[in-house]
This record gives sequence, C-alpha cells and structure tokens, in this order.
Amino acid sequence: MPTAFSPVRQRKRRRRRRIVCFCLGLIFVLGLTGYVLFSRLTAIQGVLVENLPEQYRDAITRVVSRSLETDYLKIVPGNRAGLFFLSRAKGVSQECLRRFPELAQTRLRYDLLSRLLIVEAKFRVPVALLCEANKNCRLADDQGIMFSNLANDALTLGSPVLIIWELAAELSSQNLVRQSAIGFIKEFSKLSAGLINIRSFVFRENYFQAGTLLVDTDPGWQLLLDEKTRPYVVAQNLRTLFQKELSPTSSRLLYIDARFEDRVYYKLR
Repeated sequence: MPTAFSPVRQRKRRRRRRIVCFCLGLIFVLGLTGYVLFSRLTAIQGVLVENLPEQYRDAITRVVSRSLETDYLKIVPGNRAGLFFLSRAKGVSQECLRRFPELAQTRLRYDLLSRLLIVEAKFRVPVALLCEANKNCRLADDQGIMFSNLANDALTLGSPVLIIWELAAELSSQNLVRQSAIGFIKEFSKLSAGLINIRSFVFRENYFQAGTLLVDTDPGWQLLLDEKTRPYVVAQNLRTLFQKELSPTSSRLLYIDARFEDRVYYKLR
C-alpha cells in the first residue's frame, strides 16, 4: 500500500499540479485575449493618415472609418483595435490600394497612447511615362504596374523615361506592361546617359512582341535593342563603336542595330 511519500503518490500530485497550472494559465491567456479584443481601453478613437496629400488623406480616412463604424455580429463595436487587426486590417489595406493604384503599399498601426489608428502609405516611384499619339499618358513603376493621377510632389521621387505607345491595344485598357522591358529600359537609360541623347523609347506593334525596343534619338537616327540582352554589354558595345568608327551626332547615321551582344550593325544614309 503506497504511503504519503511514496513515488506513486508524488507522481499523482505533480500531475495534478501541472493540470491546475495549465488550467490557470489558459484562463489567464483567454482573459488577456478577451481584454485586448473587447476592452474599451483599446477602442480606436480616430484615424490619422500620414505623409500623403490632402485628397488622399480624406479618401483613405473615409474607407477606414466606414470599417470602424461597422459592428461585429451587430454586438461588438467595430472600433476595437484587436478585432480590427485580427479580421479587417488586411481588407482595408487592400481596398486602399485598389482605389489608389499609385500607392505601392499601405501600413496600419495602432498608437496605444493617442488611441489613434495610423495609416502610412508609400507612392510608387515612376520609372516610365507611356504616351499614345493622342497624348493619353500613364505612368509605370519598375514592376511594370501602370497607374496615373500621381500627386505632383511624388513625381520628384523619380525621372520617368518617355515611351511612345504604338501598340494595337489601347493604353487606357492596360494595367501592366512587360516587366523585362521596363527593367531593361531603366537600366539602359542609366548606362547610356552622356553616351546617347535619347528622345524616347517606342513600343511598336510586331517589334515589341518579339522583344525588340526602338529608340528615337535627338540627332535623328534610330536604335534597335533587345530586352533579353544585358544592358551593360550593349552600352559598352555602343561606346566602343562611337570611339572607333563613327560619331553619335553624325547626320549620315540612319540607324544602329544593337540587338546582339557580340556585334553591332549600323547603316548610313
């Protein structure tokens, strides 16, 4: 028969203590979770949109406020910070990005001291300005995502390269342009600065589908590029050509074909 100090009874006591501690810990965690999710002390008292022009602040504030005013199951107020971040924050952020494609990202956070929901956002940095013959234009970032109506002060974040849109599909119906083409143009524009006076790139039907990019220069000649080549190799080939054979400002030059990494062709008038 086991005594009070026998190993069997000691194991049973330790097991009961562990069960009691587990239950108390679970009750504490559930109580703390309920307090965070439902307490009035975590209620959101207002919305603050930072680092954006006024027209964006007003529109985003309305989107967020509408979500905060909607109760959960018609019982719990919608302005409880814990519940908001658990169930609605992601949807609100996506709604802001859907309404304003020129925003690259939005971030929501709760300030416990001021009890404000703070919204932070970043504009897409424009890499290219795509324009049709009718002067309809759209901006694109380095991911090839097209947008418009960018605030004027955000334009200072970048110097967009001009691209003339001569494709069959209307520019206004497009939301995305091939990222490989935009990436090549961005890199080649940097590498060729001071080497070629580029007026604009051209997306032309049949050429663009094959990966060929056209470049109009201020001297009047045209450059043919392939977006699948390495920009620094092409730029080096052109630099060698201009140093040894002809001048980039020559009036006799008709076009240069630099679509190949191992050689460059050109034609004179």
